[in-house]
Amino acid sequence: MEKLNLSIETIYLNAGQYDAYCSFDFHRDSEAAKKYGGHAHGIVVYTPKERKRLDALLECDAIAMTEGCVKLDTGSTNKEIKQQLLNEGFNTSDVSNFYIVGGTQPKVFKQEAAIKEIPNTITIDLEDRREDWISLYQMELHLYRSRLKSGTPLIPFEIIHFNCLVYILNGYGSIPSELINPSTGKIYDEAEFIILGAKYRQYLATGIKSITPLEYHELKKKISKRKSQRITIIRRQLGISNDQLQKFEADFPDEYNELLKVTLRFEDEVLVLHGFTIAVFWDFDRFIHIMLRHYRSFHIAVSTNSNGTKFQYMYKDVLRLIKIVLEQNRDDIESTLKQGKEFRKYHEQGFYYNGNYYTFRIGKDGKLMQFHPQS
Repeated sequence: MEKLNLSIETIYLNAGQYDAYCSFDFHRDSEAAKKYGGHAHGIVVYTPKERKRLDALLECDAIAMTEGCVKLDTGSTNKEIKQQLLNEGFNTSDVSNFYIVGGTQPKVFKQEAAIKEIPNTITIDLEDRREDWISLYQMELHLYRSRLKSGTPLIPFEIIHFNCLVYILNGYGSIPSELINPSTGKIYDEAEFIILGAKYRQYLATGIKSITPLEYHELKKKISKRKSQRITIIRRQLGISNDQLQKFEADFPDEYNELLKVTLRFEDEVLVLHGFTIAVFWDFDRFIHIMLRHYRSFHIAVSTNSNGTKFQYMYKDVLRLIKIVLEQNRDDIESTLKQGKEFRKYHEQGFYYNGNYYTFRIGKDGKLMQFHPQS
């Protein structure tokens, strides 16, 4: 039987450049057939260097026909086959038939100025339930208990938040011992901030005076302290003065207000939940490190620290992007962290998603240390 005249360049021209889902049938006695069976399917995977070379070839009048290795990101439930297709792949000469499944989408753009959206997103408008604060807290508490039941650990902030929710939903009775700092004998600052904030939200929602004037004054002091501490971290991360930050506020008030809003609201957060047994999270220092350097609206020209490659997404989609990339690397992340090692994806091993390669690093303790698009 005559072999299919398939090349690395042909695959990229017809499918790879569009990230199209492909199906490959193998010659009966080929190495690929012996290894994977009669066929394999998935999205063809390229390193940044390979994709750059192939994109350049598309501009040529004549395209070469090179035999080579094809690697696939497949949806196979067989973990061994999945890893072999991703890491070892198969030779183009082993392919008897090549199909594109579901057609091709427009090529993902990479222009620095362009704004993207997360693909296959469904937006659901939910009714405003701010007044139903009890249901919100009950839902948060239920999620924490579900994670504990499944054996997924809570990070330190979540332990405090969990016990605050128990205290709040029990009607502000006796303060749980878990919220008392043993070195001072007083309630943790984070816990007091959460509890006072809950009382104030309850007052706004119901009109019932659930917070005393003294408590309200204390809440305002804590908000002011949080703002001051976090602005100090921002200035340190950017290497700028207070005057330079104030100039950014004057020149770009909308961007400054967005920065201030996320700065005050941020709490330490576990980034991925489904299927993870080790908490992968970020704290304020790492969150602001990533966003100040790589989110375009927070770019401050006078800071050389904010000149990193920029995300091509709006703020809400940057957060979703990070979670998607972490989820798609779940098995490798879990395996590495369980060995007590840092997890790294960088340079040629960068993770490809929606037209960009991403570098990221997770510390031994599960803290996300770096995350940014490659240039």
